[in-house]
Amino acid sequence: MNCPYCGNEMIQGKVCSNEALWWKQDAVDNICLNDEGSFLSKINGYRITAFKCGNCKKIIIDTKK
Repeated sequence: MNCPYCGNEMIQGKVCSNEALWWKQDAVDNICLNDEGSFLSKINGYRITAFKCGNCKKIIIDTKK
């Protein structure tokens, strides 16, 4: 994947947390950011695939609802 900001190639990895990662805009729009099933996240923590640009230091996450 190429960075939409600078055009350089991005590196695929994971954003990880021991607690749930959430996108929250308002009381209705809540998205749990997790690629793994709920059982695995209890063991391994919450993880979602992301792409990092080494040049401009941006991280891009694709979400699924």
